[in-house]
Amino acid sequence: MGDLDSRIEHQPFSRKRVTKAWENFIEGDGEFNEREVRNLITSSWGRCKTGGVNPEQMAAPLLASGGALYQKRHKHSSLIECARPVLEQSKFMLQDLETIVFLADHEGVNLQVVGDPRTLYEANGIGLVPGSGWDEDVSGSNAVGTAIATGKPTQVHGEEHFCKGFKPWTCTASTIRDPYDNQLIGVIDLSGLSNEFNKLHVPLVLSWASEIHLNLSKMALEQWQTIQQHSNKNLARYGNCEKLLLDSSGRLISYSDNVRPVLKSLGIDYDPVSKRRLSLAGFGGQEIIYPHDDGSWILGDWVEPILHNGEILGFQVLIPAGKRGGSKSQVPQSDDVASKPKTNLDPFSGIYSKTASFEASVEKARTAASSPLPVLLLGDTGVGKEVFPMQSMNPAIIQKVSLLI
Repeated sequence: MGDLDSRIEHQPFSRKRVTKAWENFIEGDGEFNEREVRNLITSSWGRCKTGGVNPEQMAAPLLASGGALYQKRHKHSSLIECARPVLEQSKFMLQDLETIVFLADHEGVNLQVVGDPRTLYEANGIGLVPGSGWDEDVSGSNAVGTAIATGKPTQVHGEEHFCKGFKPWTCTASTIRDPYDNQLIGVIDLSGLSNEFNKLHVPLVLSWASEIHLNLSKMALEQWQTIQQHSNKNLARYGNCEKLLLDSSGRLISYSDNVRPVLKSLGIDYDPVSKRRLSLAGFGGQEIIYPHDDGSWILGDWVEPILHNGEILGFQVLIPAGKRGGSKSQVPQSDDVASKPKTNLDPFSGIYSKTASFEASVEKARTAASSPLPVLLLGDTGVGKEVFPMQSMNPAIIQKVSLLI
């Protein structure tokens, strides 16, 4: 079937053939000549028909408006902020090109739309406005919904749309994933009134998705560095406690050496190596929309929120290495904890410098190396940036680091 799909993609697009196949599919028993339509689209049509989507639908439903839309945007504020440069650039680039760009969340709800003013006006006619829903379950085959369903960059052209109202449009979309655990967090879409395939749209939306992904990585690393600066700096075992350090969305930043055996000894089925998100919503953390550990095993006196400018940035969970229910008196305060020593487990212990700026760079590299996020190193030739990835390949942390140079 993949070879057939490839042959169809390389032959001229026939509106007449696809329209006839769609009519046969809707009016008949869902059967037609599969040579006329791409497998991606036939699979999508099948999901839509099974799900009871109305093929006569002329517009996308409005799923969020007013306060509900505000709440959605607030929940996805990091995604919107990281997509802002892409949306601003595309708004300028798409003037008079009869195309628009919109950002959707992981459920296909339109969070923001920009582009050519005349096309934005036309988009209102099919409900392509902030708060509209584009998941296949509510709007049939379309680039956003089908990209969510397949996890792949998708282009849906004209008559390939399942719903009649969207057939004058061509749309191209790519998913956006969290750099921490690759969870789907959003979709970027390029749409326009067009009778022609534009294969350049696919690499374009892929580049936008990659830029947003990189911005999310940078934001997370900056936030994690702030969290570490405001937490106890000694991540090794101290006192009678082992430590988990997390951000407010439950992503694990670091953990002390012996926390895994301590958790196991307490009968707690949580392995920090798995990078599974840990919910701290009961202590002021964010609601987690992805698969996660519900954190029901965490006792209240184990949790210390990390505050910055009155906002909860993250948490340190201090787990007594003994019976469950250990009191907070066992937990050392920040002032009583010595700074982290440079041991053989510190991959940057072999770097020496007399300048404060280089030392600051080493500290940033140490933070980045302990995170599972990709890292981009920038700098002029000869400044010593090649030292950092060499040190980061230390076997002690090779399982934790991923560097892009």
